[in-house]
Amino acid sequence: MEQQKDLSDIRNNLYGKAENLWWMSLYIAIGTLFLSLIAVWADFTIVGFMAIASPIVITWLREMAADTTNKADKCRRIILYADGLGQEIPKHELANIYAWGMGGSIDKAPFVSPYYSSKLNAGPNRLADIVTESSFFTYQLVDRVNFRLKVIFCLSIIMIVGLLYTSDIFVKHLNQESVLSIFSKSAAILIAFLISGDFFLLIKKYSDIRTIAKESFDKCVRMRDDVNLKEIEILQTVEEYNIAIIQGPPIPFRFYLKYKDELNEIYRTSHKQSA
Repeated sequence: MEQQKDLSDIRNNLYGKAENLWWMSLYIAIGTLFLSLIAVWADFTIVGFMAIASPIVITWLREMAADTTNKADKCRRIILYADGLGQEIPKHELANIYAWGMGGSIDKAPFVSPYYSSKLNAGPNRLADIVTESSFFTYQLVDRVNFRLKVIFCLSIIMIVGLLYTSDIFVKHLNQESVLSIFSKSAAILIAFLISGDFFLLIKKYSDIRTIAKESFDKCVRMRDDVNLKEIEILQTVEEYNIAIIQGPPIPFRFYLKYKDELNEIYRTSHKQSA
């Protein structure tokens, strides 16, 4: 058990690093947006260099984040299958994971003991039970993340409409066509960022994660009570869930810290009632 707790700490540390790299890339994208707006208003020539450099840096950071996420997810899946199916973790896999944790201090992963609330014995039904719990957390947290992103998106649209309306006032009442050009360019930059940039894509990807996590939750709820459940059946559902998690953007860790106690209480109370 101590061994698996160590793996949880390494997994948590790797996910933290991946999240920091991923959000850093998003901050650079947003920073480039603001520099573009400054360039429109103040003829800031350095934005040309930033426009060339930022995609390279963003791609590099995303690749590093993806590599670190793959390592963290390997830890998560090893812990999941070891706990759910009672599989022994191969020593060579442990060696790799412990090597990933080298080079710095590893903080203890925050969790409510026991990590999974399932009381079932190791086997397909226990795996279904703990993935039910995991997918419940995933789609609930993603719901909250996506709601905030949609609010920001709506505020951005209001800002764009405001820019266009203001530019119209300048032309009609003040006859300032140069100001119209500046406001129109600013609105165009914001529109391009929202539609083709990271922001709109974030909403889409989080929505996809939420959908698959909810589907996995519903499937696993049925499977955990199926006395004839075969291992291959639950493994297919679990891998679909795993793929969705690893391909999507990170769920901000602060959301987990904020809601973990409340979600644990909700899930474990309902879990006892359905047992």
